Amino acid sequence: MSNKEDQTELEMETHLQPKTKQPNYLAYQVTKLENREPSWTKIGVGFLHRDGGGLNLLLDCLPTKGRITLRARPYREDSE
Repeated sequence: MSNKEDQTELEMETHLQPKTKQPNYLAYQVTKLENREPSWTKIGVGFLHRDGGGLNLLLDCLPTKGRITLRARPYREDSE
């Protein structure tokens, strides 16, 4: 595949995603609690790479317990 074809493919992929500086994912710390529902605490956000091959994760804290769960942020046109 030529460089020009790679560029066209990348442009097509990026057009599939809304052009926004909003995060694509929200990051939560999920902690199991005894005899109760798990506790979900928002701890950061994730931004997809342009090529869709990965993401940047920006955390406000790094949990020592529980797990980190990424949830897709719902896209709304009026949020731009």
